[in-house]
Amino acid sequence: MYCLKRNDLDEIRDMLENGLNLIYHINRIDKMNMRKRIRNEIEILGEFESPSTENIMGRFEERLPDVMQQLPYAHLDDLRKLIAIKTARFRSMSHVVSKYS
Repeated sequence: MYCLKRNDLDEIRDMLENGLNLIYHINRIDKMNMRKRIRNEIEILGEFESPSTENIMGRFEERLPDVMQQLPYAHLDDLRKLIAIKTARFRSMSHVVSKYS
């Protein structure tokens, strides 16, 4: 159906990785491992059809709990807003598809 574009995935990945830069009490090796897991999840996210903000954030919280717990709340809120903007077109397209199906 509809999937996120590469540019959208890169923006989400950059926001998550930049959030790791805000955390100073995690050593370099742990941050490298977290970045690797973030990239893996972003690649999987690119295969989702018609993703929603709740699905994406739920998956991140399930698969990346240590990353999500370490990020500042304001950064998580900005991440949620970015994902909502990127997935807004799927919500509008689903109404059109269901209306004409």
